[in-house]
Amino acid sequence: MPKPDDILSIGELAKRAKISVRALRHYEAIGLLTPQRNPDNNRRRYASDQIAQVMKITTLKKAGLDLRTIGKALSGGVDMPTLVSMQIRHLQDQHAKTKAALDVLQKAAKRLENHQDLDVDLLCQIMRSTPMSKYPDESVFKDYFDKDQLDTIKKRGTSPQELADYGQQWSDLIARVQKLADDGAPADSEDALQCAREWSALIGAFTQGDAGITKSLRAMYADKDAWKDRAQMPFNPEVGAFIAKAQKALQERGEA
Repeated sequence: MPKPDDILSIGELAKRAKISVRALRHYEAIGLLTPQRNPDNNRRRYASDQIAQVMKITTLKKAGLDLRTIGKALSGGVDMPTLVSMQIRHLQDQHAKTKAALDVLQKAAKRLENHQDLDVDLLCQIMRSTPMSKYPDESVFKDYFDKDQLDTIKKRGTSPQELADYGQQWSDLIARVQKLADDGAPADSEDALQCAREWSALIGAFTQGDAGITKSLRAMYADKDAWKDRAQMPFNPEVGAFIAKAQKALQERGEA
């Protein structure tokens, strides 16, 4: 039997692991944790094996693994060589994206130094190559946006730094939404609603109120299965489903 000092409450464990209480409850709900219960008050209590389990979960999440893969790993469904290979591929992918983004931004900076315009192809390439976010490539873009719309986007004169900042905002927001989904947060919580507001604002920054561009953007993402072999979605289905629920909650509050 563990000593009393080895048993933590849910709040104590959350503080030690530097995660939220809500995350611990979510891990329990999806089967990653099985805490003991105090027979006197039925409160959760975590012995050394469950404390170690939480530390493994948080470590694997930092390595870039999703909760489903972590669950398989902890249950022996994924062997160590596979986990190591997954992390190597993850880091290689990040390195490749960073290098690609740097190459494209340097090319864009050189064009601007020579007083040349950024064409639509390069604009899309910058967006797609920015490591903070993923976007469909220019061949996909041209399938859904007509020439006038592409010209409108081109004439905005967006600088490489502004595009990088925009990509960073998307990356930060997607990460926050992913964390809320991982934690099992309600889609109508204030954090989720705020993410939905920011999501709409970032889309608005791209469409700038142009009804045609808005319609084309929606059509492109609604048709994502048609171009999934040519490009990647900038977020996974879990994030998309969560933000859709949050946006619906906003609509029900009359905010959208």
